[in-house]
Amino acid sequence: MNVIRVRGPVRLAGTTYVSGSKNAVLPIMAASILAPGTHYIENVPFLVDVVNMAQILHDLGIDTYWVDSKPVEIEEAGRLGPHVIRRTQRHPAWSGYPDWRTPGDGMIEINVGDIVSDTASYEAVSRMRASISVLGPLVARVGHARVSMPGGCVIGPRPVDLHLKGLRTLGAKVELQGGFIEASAAGLQGDRIYLGGPRGSTVLGTATVMSTACLAEGVTVIEHAAQEPEVVELATFLRNAGARISGDGTHRIIVEGVSSLHSAHHRVIPDRIEAGTLACAAVATGGEILIENARFDHLFALWDRLQSAGAFIDEVGGATMVRGQKRPQATDVSTFPYPGFPTDLQAQMAGVLVRAEGTSVITDRVFPERFWYAPEMTRLGARIRVEIPSATVQGTDRLWGAEVAARDLRGAAALVIAALSAEGETVIRDGGHLYRGYEDLPSQLKFLGADISVEGVSGDVEDSL
Repeated sequence: MNVIRVRGPVRLAGTTYVSGSKNAVLPIMAASILAPGTHYIENVPFLVDVVNMAQILHDLGIDTYWVDSKPVEIEEAGRLGPHVIRRTQRHPAWSGYPDWRTPGDGMIEINVGDIVSDTASYEAVSRMRASISVLGPLVARVGHARVSMPGGCVIGPRPVDLHLKGLRTLGAKVELQGGFIEASAAGLQGDRIYLGGPRGSTVLGTATVMSTACLAEGVTVIEHAAQEPEVVELATFLRNAGARISGDGTHRIIVEGVSSLHSAHHRVIPDRIEAGTLACAAVATGGEILIENARFDHLFALWDRLQSAGAFIDEVGGATMVRGQKRPQATDVSTFPYPGFPTDLQAQMAGVLVRAEGTSVITDRVFPERFWYAPEMTRLGARIRVEIPSATVQGTDRLWGAEVAARDLRGAAALVIAALSAEGETVIRDGGHLYRGYEDLPSQLKFLGADISVEGVSGDVEDSL
């Protein structure tokens, strides 16, 4: 059974690190479909979602391997000293993790040849929303694609209408049949596309259109494009593969189509959501931690809200120092597309504010229904009243351990954060959600002083699904 046990209260202290960005590497893996050859991607996190994307690519005929190249000393007769060679190990990523994996140091090799299938099945897509990212690259590369409709999820409806609008604008024929998106195009033509939606820009929609437009004839202008660092990261990878893209990081991205792309070598940025989660855990416990390998400039909105809650935040020699006070101060939080406060840190911020002095209001303007963690957090003594799209959090000076259940990735992280400052033992069921977005958050927290253990959630793919 997937169970995480946390005993509190505790004060976190020490130095930790951040692994590569999940939300950056998944669209990059999907975009590799566009470019035949052997790609190498560094700083890839060992996550269930990466394995799931590797499985989707494998079904299409693209093999992805975890690779490790390290020096090995070999004794040879007649030599005064050992002979040092470099030995490369490979492990099929679609089958799980290698035994020799080292957290925070993953690398994958993607071998892109002929595409043998154009279908991403329901089973594959239902595990992971980001699998919709293969739709556009398949149409651009082979002229047709059949991808299962992603459907809804526990954080609320996440429609793909802007993805489809973008493909149709580029000249693809798109139909919905039998639960599948079926798209085809004899040739794609660049055009001007507006991707603004009722909740702002779309990150995966921008990724889909930007990737697809790389092989379209002419120029594509994406208006109201997402500005997230992960979109910039995808654009950088595509440029390394020969694409002509400008304006990424702004609301207008320009793509000049090319006839073909080639293989690339790329290193993924650190995961800003993992960094933010660790920072929230430190502030919630009144702790002091140093976060290495984090991009300070990617989290200004979070730093602003944590400082408003009484925390000290500073950049020290390329690392981020986070120090909380004994009890946080109440503050209001509203999520917005980047550079606003990330919706992926909304639940973790609630884990901080449940013990704040005063009353806070959390409003999610990106996914207004993303408060499934609230009823579980009230079992710990939190006082939260949800009136979508907001939650009012009345801080309390005392939480207590209880049995709770996680329903999604970020909600699981929020429950762990709240449990760290609760008295006694908290048992979190369905903790495997955590390993979709964090390599091993329990081990990181344990190193910082948390009393935390796992049962059946060791980071293995089978245990975490």
